[in-house]
Amino acid sequence: MSFFKSHKQFPVGIDIGTSRVRAIQLSQGPLGLPVTSTRLEFQHAGLKDPVELTADACRTLAARWKEAGFTSREVTVAVPRSVLIIKSVRLPHMPQDELEAAARLEVAESIPFPLDEAQIRCVTAGEVRQGPEGVLEVLVLIARNEDLHRLTAAIHYAGLIPASLDVEPAALLRTVTRYPQRGLGAKAIHALLDVGACSSRMVIGQGDDIGFVKTLDVGADRLNDAVARRLDLSAEEAAHARLTPRQISSSASEADDASLNLVVRDAIRPIGEELGRLAAMCLRYHSVTFRGPRPERLLVSGANGSDAALRQCLATATGLEVVGNPAMDRALTGVPDGGGIPAGLIGPAWAAAMGLALRRFAPAKAYANASGLEVPMLATVPADGGRTVGATAGTGAAHG
Repeated sequence: MSFFKSHKQFPVGIDIGTSRVRAIQLSQGPLGLPVTSTRLEFQHAGLKDPVELTADACRTLAARWKEAGFTSREVTVAVPRSVLIIKSVRLPHMPQDELEAAARLEVAESIPFPLDEAQIRCVTAGEVRQGPEGVLEVLVLIARNEDLHRLTAAIHYAGLIPASLDVEPAALLRTVTRYPQRGLGAKAIHALLDVGACSSRMVIGQGDDIGFVKTLDVGADRLNDAVARRLDLSAEEAAHARLTPRQISSSASEADDASLNLVVRDAIRPIGEELGRLAAMCLRYHSVTFRGPRPERLLVSGANGSDAALRQCLATATGLEVVGNPAMDRALTGVPDGGGIPAGLIGPAWAAAMGLALRRFAPAKAYANASGLEVPMLATVPADGGRTVGATAGTGAAHG
């Protein structure tokens, strides 16, 4: 039996990205910290409808379940970005039970469907100094019941058990709070930037409390296009040249490698600087709005989080140290997995899947006294195989 295995089974976190699916299951390791039990990665069919894509990915996963070594058919999946709407509103101080009703009135006209056909959850981001008493900035999470029903049904019909639907920002933040961070306490501010193919997502939070979420319309596709044009490569070759530039030609000399690195850095610089400016604006907005401490570093994740040239652009624009998510370096895996990925450390591409898999793990001791309510999940599906779907959302510690 692997040293990392535990008797308790945890749900499998499934991240369905632009081109690839990543599924990971964790177990309780030494000192109670989460460690990787098994994981699987494959390229999906590229379907445009997010629910059909989820269904296809889950069917493929179910077919390879035993091969990969997963021990539970319970899964946690993030509500797709195209399905989840996130709005920010400012409201006067009021009891929590009145907050959702007031938020509904604020966002009703900006939502493309009737609110009585949707689930809404409110997350208090913080207090804003506005007037003598101040107001609350509230994040409003909205998803249509029909979309949630289709998602849970798609997972169920693939032969998996939809334990819960989660929201990506909560999953990303969870990768930080579930591992002790040296020198950081419960009130530390965390800034995370997940760089996707078409867009990136900025998340700022304190402990388990989300304070800011924004989607930035700059993604890796634009970086790849810039490199492809400069070097006359395909998009796939450009991505390889950008992320592993020294390996583009096994016969290249060291001088050629250095020259290639400079060309790639020069090609992506304008786009990297644009993303850096957008990230810096997010950080300034959060700092000015809530008048609190700034984060000490920017954690970059996603399949493109290892791009050294991009990280340099982000560091220059934000004035912060830009590093990979430390959870990806601490979640050691005890066994090789069915996707052919060797045992060892996990790369930044696994951050979202990791955060989804961490849902049932309690915060690390460094965050045990963090105040505030965790982000409620949008839908809870009982372990009856999903026959009751789109039920009321959980309260309390729901995104953990």
